[in-house]
Amino acid sequence: MKRRLILGVSVIIILLCVYLYKVGYVNIWINGMGAIFHNTEHYTDVDSEMISETFRFKIDLMNLETNEGIEVFNDGVHTINVNKVGHNGSVSSGGYYISFAASGIYSIEGASLISAIESKNVGYNISTTNLISRLKANYKGIEYDCSLQGIGGLGDSFSFYIFPSSAYDNGDITLNETGVVELELINLYKNVWRRID
Repeated sequence: MKRRLILGVSVIIILLCVYLYKVGYVNIWINGMGAIFHNTEHYTDVDSEMISETFRFKIDLMNLETNEGIEVFNDGVHTINVNKVGHNGSVSSGGYYISFAASGIYSIEGASLISAIESKNVGYNISTTNLISRLKANYKGIEYDCSLQGIGGLGDSFSFYIFPSSAYDNGDITLNETGVVELELINLYKNVWRRID
């Protein structure tokens, strides 16, 4: 009797695991939002859209660590925070940079992520990323256009150089700045992936 019970429970557990795997729960549990993004057979991104707004915030160059966690965007579901402000120790390697961390939501029904990046899956394991946002810096009364440093994942991490190389070349900026930089993140992109079956 006890043996039958163990066998029956084992069969139920195996069937449940197979079901969860087939439906996609296991893949999403292991691979998160990426599992949804790469599954073009069951998910579509037709509801994605640009958010045409400007988000203003300030960073302090005197104490770079205090900038970590500054909230740039929060709609109650999605967030974008400052991950790090620093410099590479050399002007020739880009100088000051700012990196951001974006977080969204996902479930078996779909996923969404608001970021500076539009992430598109254009075919089986083929994807593109497009920079949608612009970042502007105002420091000591001078406005600078920030250039992209890098993109990670589906756009859940992205970074910019704060000042152009010309600002270092002509002596406007050094790696020992102590002031406050006013930043504007212009436009965001709401990536939405919905289940289609």
